[in-house]
Amino acid sequence: FGHAWDFGQAGWRMLGNGPDDSVFPGFQGCGDCVWAGGAHEEMEAARDARRPVPQFSGATVVNQYAAYSGYDPQTGANDNGSDVQEVLTWRQTKGLLDNAGAAYKIGQTVSLTPGNMQELWAAAYLFECVGIGVNLQQAQMDQFDAGKPWDYVAGSLVIGGHYIPVMGHGGLISWKERVSYTPAFIENCVDEGFCYVD
Repeated sequence: FGHAWDFGQAGWRMLGNGPDDSVFPGFQGCGDCVWAGGAHEEMEAARDARRPVPQFSGATVVNQYAAYSGYDPQTGANDNGSDVQEVLTWRQTKGLLDNAGAAYKIGQTVSLTPGNMQELWAAAYLFECVGIGVNLQQAQMDQFDAGKPWDYVAGSLVIGGHYIPVMGHGGLISWKERVSYTPAFIENCVDEGFCYVD
């Protein structure tokens, strides 16, 4: 139950959700977190099943986000993020494409009770990956920069939504890092959660 340690810092890659020269030199990132998170989930699922691990680059992931949203990587226009449920449907019907153009589809999805830690851990154990949508506070940005676990801070400004794969007990993947979190973060910041049949 120790998923999320499998690829290390260099292996997870940013996949366009922050500074990523694989999109183009100097690219500073976009709101493709649902797509980057999905690619990380596919990598983990393949590794857990001892299948060949699909290769995803930032350019490949950002292009799919652009096809979904109309985002323009050159101008930054239409960088409004994604609706998690719409992207799950996209992954069921079209699949998430790797660098070689192979489509990775998912099966049925299960919606979790937002903020329920017991349910989250049970789903992470049974399904290996759980995608959560959070209302990210400035506090978590500061904690990330300091290398600390994400914890809820009452009164901290909510700076936007973010999608994060939870893998195993106590670990999530965000901006190519494995991040620890507290129950208070889950209970107060998570507003949706989903797992699915790989």
